[in-house]
Parts: sequence; C-alpha cells; structure tokens
Amino acid sequence: MKTILFLALIAVNLVAQLLDPDYSKGLERYLLDHTFRVDGRFYYYTKSEPPRWILEILSEEGEPARYYTLFGREPTEENPFGWVEESFDLSYLKGLEPAGYFIHINYGKESSPALSWIYVDRERGEIYKLIGISGGEFHYLGPLNVKFALFKNRVYFFNRGDRLQYNSGTDILLERYSTDSPYLRFDPRYLKEGRDFTLLTDLNVSSITISQEAFGRVGKEVVEGAIEKLPLQGVVKIRSRVGDFTVNCTEYYKPVEIDHLPHGGKEVEELLERWGEGGPCSKELIRTTCPAEYYDRLVGCGEKFDLSTLSKNVDFATLTTYTINNDLNYRVRVYERTKIEAEHE
Repeated sequence: MKTILFLALIAVNLVAQLLDPDYSKGLERYLLDHTFRVDGRFYYYTKSEPPRWILEILSEEGEPARYYTLFGREPTEENPFGWVEESFDLSYLKGLEPAGYFIHINYGKESSPALSWIYVDRERGEIYKLIGISGGEFHYLGPLNVKFALFKNRVYFFNRGDRLQYNSGTDILLERYSTDSPYLRFDPRYLKEGRDFTLLTDLNVSSITISQEAFGRVGKEVVEGAIEKLPLQGVVKIRSRVGDFTVNCTEYYKPVEIDHLPHGGKEVEELLERWGEGGPCSKELIRTTCPAEYYDRLVGCGEKFDLSTLSKNVDFATLTTYTINNDLNYRVRVYERTKIEAEHE
C-alpha cells in the first residue's frame, strides 16, 4: 500500500524534460525566497474498509476546518478525483501522523493556478511540484532539491546543503538554518562566545535589507508579524499581532552612512544584528509612529530581547533574511525556533 502513499500522486521525473530547462531552478529559487502557509494535511486511515485517504483542510490559524475523502465517489470531469466532503469529529484521526502536506504557492509561471501546488512527503522529507492532471492521476515533478522546516501551519524552504544547528536543554530548544553567501558567512554556533557574521572581503554596498517573519505562541496568545529594516535609509517597518492587539507602524533611526564594509566581523555584525533595535531605548531613534502599547508589550531594552520575559511557555519561530547588495546579492537566511516549557505559567 506504500506505493499509493502519494494518494495517486505520481512523481513523473521524465516530464521535467518537456519543461523549460530553467523551470526547476526558478521554482526552487521561488520557494527559497518565500514562506508559505500549509493549506492541508493528508492522512491514510486504515480502520475503514477499504482504507481511505483523507484531506484535512486547515484554517488560516492552522486549525482543522473541513475534511474530504479522496475518490470517495466515482470521478467525473468536474470532480476528477472524486472528492467527498465528510463530517468527522476530531477523534476520528486521533493518534495519526499526517502522511504529507499540501501547500498552495501562487507561482506565477503556471499555465493554470490549479497547478500551483506542492506536496511535502513528511516521512521521506521530499518535496514534489504538481505539473499536470490526467486520467484521474496527479502528475508531479520531483523530488526537488530543497528541504523544509515546518512550524505550526508555516513552512520554510532551504537548500539541501544548508546547515542545521540544534541545541537541546531541559527548558530551551533552539534551531538555526543558515545559507552562506560568497564572502558573507554566518556561524550558526551562536551560543559560544564570538561573532555570528564574518565578511571575507571588503565589499562595496549599494543597499542593505534585513527582513524577518515571525509566528508562534507566547503564553496563551498567538504572536505573528514581519519587520523590514533598511539601515541606509534609517527605516524600520513593523507589522505585528499579539492576540487581538495589532500594529502597523514605522520607526525612523539615524541612517547608516556607508558605501562599503571592511572584511572581518565587527562592523558587519554591528550592522546586521544590532541596528534598529530598542525603539525608545535607543539613542539612534529619531521618531516613531508605533503606539506606546507596542513597546510596553513587546519591545525590551538591550541588545537582544528575551521572549522568556513575556512568558515561561513559548513556542516561537522566526525566519530572518540578511541581504547586502552591490550589483550582486549577498544573502544569509536564518531560521530560529525557540521553545520554552514550564509546568505552570
């Protein structure tokens, strides 16, 4: 039955030869440049006769919303896979691990939006791209040369060659993926003394962007948001939600006046890791449109804000992208997950 584990999803590698030779590379680059929401989870339920594949559709918050059975009825031209919406209580799938995940990627280079889907096989850790439908079968390209990190209902993609640093303790779990760029290096062993970033050569600079996406739970509240820092313009754009509290605002700091960075770690570390931090606590802040409640609830003084000051129960992930441009993009992406558990809040 494992041969059907792809839910009649057939990985047709030969079809790739019929596609634009740059299609796979362009697709992989697109996946690396974006983060996505998981739209559905697939389960193989063996306690029915015959066993069946069940698709669990997720809400935007990642909660189960609807269920469909694959080939629950005779396929038709309008419903080629025989989807049947089912009504299950949550105990129906209790204890089952999903076989995989479906994710809509909104990829622009498609003949039809209906093909803009990827399937992540959880057990194999492989990723497939839907490229066609015919004769009651899904046709897939893959496995793609990327890997994934799944957190809640978000999925992040990384090159297969990227490094993973994993540190485990009794209370705190930390993970980091990083992508090294030529000349700009990042050391994921950040818990030791020393610098995270190193520039291997002097580098002329035309623009610098630091962007971060965040999602998770702090205590009983859902926290999500995005920050974009533009040091040369002196601008930090903030979008955040904590429970029912939302904010969309901008901070204005003293711009960084540089057109090149020297090799080494001190200057690039100071710029990429510490610029634009601290809000009203920073002497570099000129003005802000952010409300006082934002700083009271989320922003602490100091070089690094510790999530544990907000709660003793934290499960939180961030994806930070550091880009230095000088006609070429030098980019490092860092994925972090912090998990802190306490018996009582």
